[in-house]
Amino acid sequence: MARKYPQLEPVGEFRDPVHGFIEPFPHEKQIIDTTEFQRLRRISQLGLTSYVYHGAEHSRFGHSIGVMHLAGEAARRILVNNRAFICEQLNWSDEDFEEESRRVVVLARVAGLVHDLGHPPFSHAGGGRSFSAKIEHEQYS
Repeated sequence: MARKYPQLEPVGEFRDPVHGFIEPFPHEKQIIDTTEFQRLRRISQLGLTSYVYHGAEHSRFGHSIGVMHLAGEAARRILVNNRAFICEQLNWSDEDFEEESRRVVVLARVAGLVHDLGHPPFSHAGGGRSFSAKIEHEQYS
């Protein structure tokens, strides 16, 4: 049986002050390199808080890369810690489990990476002015 989800090799790394080195996969790097993702560098994670607390200068860019990392780790741990149950319930072989685990981790990481793409300038503080009252930033993401 040919593998649908090959092992991925990281390309480069981001040095994160909380998580250490985070290594993106090629498809994640392609998303990170887009104009839409790069704009997150200019959007504060904490809105206008940095005007009161000068150290609160975290961007949605760094936050999203951290969420990508944590989402992948969470998915991986859930799968590994429940391997026997998952295989039994879904009638999977070891090969099936490895294949599907890679797929789930890849999907979790991409979801974490792009979850904030729809944020307006000034984060939540600017949402009411930037978007229609009927549409939330999650829908833009």
